[in-house]
Amino acid sequence: MSALLRPPVPVTFVSGAALDDAVRDRMAELLFSTSYLEYCSAGNKLRLPLRDLQRRQNIEPYIGHVHGMVERGGGGFAGFFTAATVREFASVPAVSHYRDEVRDMDAAYDAFIARNARDEDFLVGSLAIEARCQGRGWFAHMLAEIERLARSRACPRIVLTVWESSAAMPIYLRRGFTRCDSFGYAYELFFDRLHFLEYQLSGD
Repeated sequence: MSALLRPPVPVTFVSGAALDDAVRDRMAELLFSTSYLEYCSAGNKLRLPLRDLQRRQNIEPYIGHVHGMVERGGGGFAGFFTAATVREFASVPAVSHYRDEVRDMDAAYDAFIARNARDEDFLVGSLAIEARCQGRGWFAHMLAEIERLARSRACPRIVLTVWESSAAMPIYLRRGFTRCDSFGYAYELFFDRLHFLEYQLSGD
């Protein structure tokens, strides 16, 4: 098919700062579909509902690095990702409001990331797509936008973590990501392992 005849991309991307409160609440809810954050959020120090805790802890501090995916033609919010260089993430003054017993797991996770990531890597901290939008090829559009942003910063790699049981794991591998390391610290809690994946950009 001629490039001139190709259908338009069905989604567009919007900066986090432009997303309203309802969408930010929805992003916080979607985080629970990507990880085991209910366990971490329960009994939080601020005594907040779980969604509100995730919005305060994992959405608002990083809103400058959030990119919302919106369906063209008025279809509404379709998903989001949070991504920046490792150096940029490190400059965010994040505070954990989880209960104290989660502290050791968080510290082990941070050490896992530090062992595998470099300052100039483009790190995808979170990514989620609405259930109604899954299976429509939009994950590919999201990955293309992530790659575009990473290349615009001249990053050598895109890196991320994904749970072994996640439906996204085989998709990442099919799209050229490779496994670098695994995190088994929480296996006895979740019966799952987190994998650090990389996608090489430099030299291709």
